[in-house]
Amino acid sequence: MAAGKRTVIENVSVVTLDPKLGDLPDADILIEDDEIVVIGPNLGVSDAERIDATEQIAIPGFANTHLHTWQHALRGVCADWTVKDYVRCWRIHLGPMYRPEDMYVGNYAGGLDALNAGVTLVVDYCHNVVTRDHAREALRGLRDSGVRALFGLAYTPVLDHGFAAAPSFEVENPDLPDHDSRIAFAKQLAGEEFSSKDGLVTLAIVPQEIEIAPSWEQVVEEFDSARELDAQISLHANQALIGARWEDIRKLDRAELLGPDILFVHCSFSADDELRMIADAGASVSVQAETEMQMGMGFPITGKLLELGVAPSLGVDITSNGSGDMFAQMRLALQVGRMLGDQPYYQRDTMPEDVSLTTRQALEWATVNGAKGAGLGDVTGTLTPGKQADVVLIDCNHFNLIGWDRSDPVGTVVMQANAGNVGTVIVGGNVVKRDGAMVGLDPVEVRGQVEGSAGYVRGWADEHGGILPLPRLELGF
Repeated sequence: MAAGKRTVIENVSVVTLDPKLGDLPDADILIEDDEIVVIGPNLGVSDAERIDATEQIAIPGFANTHLHTWQHALRGVCADWTVKDYVRCWRIHLGPMYRPEDMYVGNYAGGLDALNAGVTLVVDYCHNVVTRDHAREALRGLRDSGVRALFGLAYTPVLDHGFAAAPSFEVENPDLPDHDSRIAFAKQLAGEEFSSKDGLVTLAIVPQEIEIAPSWEQVVEEFDSARELDAQISLHANQALIGARWEDIRKLDRAELLGPDILFVHCSFSADDELRMIADAGASVSVQAETEMQMGMGFPITGKLLELGVAPSLGVDITSNGSGDMFAQMRLALQVGRMLGDQPYYQRDTMPEDVSLTTRQALEWATVNGAKGAGLGDVTGTLTPGKQADVVLIDCNHFNLIGWDRSDPVGTVVMQANAGNVGTVIVGGNVVKRDGAMVGLDPVEVRGQVEGSAGYVRGWADEHGGILPLPRLELGF
């Protein structure tokens, strides 16, 4: 962006989610370069590019704190699967045969899909790093999309995953054969690609799942390496039952490895005292209501997290299953939380007097808490002067929002809007979507890239038993 560029959003209902600023029913937002400069009514700015936002609601961009973006080209294949089917397909069958170019396409198109739906921040959980080139291409895809992101470089041993005895595959250039090579590559990539902290994409580290790690010493080394690189950590935890509950968090606590730099994922089968350990450590949890309820990973625990002092955030998880739509995630997490909160009333044969969770809380999960969980709470997550200009405009001129409740813009966004209402999206001051259309993008070209990658993967699968081969491979959980 050219130095000194100014943009003003005018006549908009602003939901800042900044407790000092609150909601402003009719205001302007002035952006200079990549930052919000001032928010207020009738700013009278004349020397800036003007965006007329009449009958629109401005919110902070959504933060999707858990997304396996690389799977985007095979959208929807998991619609009727359990988590065991997911592991059979993606972790064992398809992942090892992905090419670097497939990783690029998944992350590029997945980043664009996020932006189109109003998601300005993605925590990418890239757990298919077969080779160094797979990682580099996945990173390039995120950067080319223009989304703000944490690139979660995974230490997951793709070719020796620990879930089951898998068929052998011929994978080109398997140059990350062991744990030590993956640790060394993280350091190399950090030096080559993340020496500057000024870009939209920053490095995160994804340790392998604790319960399938070959040794505890590897787990410790992976956490230590993340902290040596000053990288945020994201980790699947306590999301499965194998005759007993996993105790990932308890193990980390005993080893004094918990800290505020950890973004846990799922945690749906965690004991209450483990969740208190997360709260005491200042860590956070990302909830994926849609896949958790479908795939057999328990009830989403947003309400329980709040009760125990943990700030939940929300993630889509996989667009190979559900949509990239954070509106759906907010509603699912909110309504199942409300339902679970009503259970004590039903047990007394009575009815609740109030809802246990509010729409404002749900919007905070998808924005404020997400930014904090990604370690970027000082950068984004609220519409606050001095923060990055990550702004989404919800267009209430669409038929489904005609007659919207102007006294409650938060309720309108959470309960009435959908991704089709996302009219304008701004990331770091850069307008990437305007008036309902992505800027500077040829959808036909993107579709060609996605269909080319999907065609290759499906073609390979057709020759190797299908996307989900039968009979189902037995797993160790």
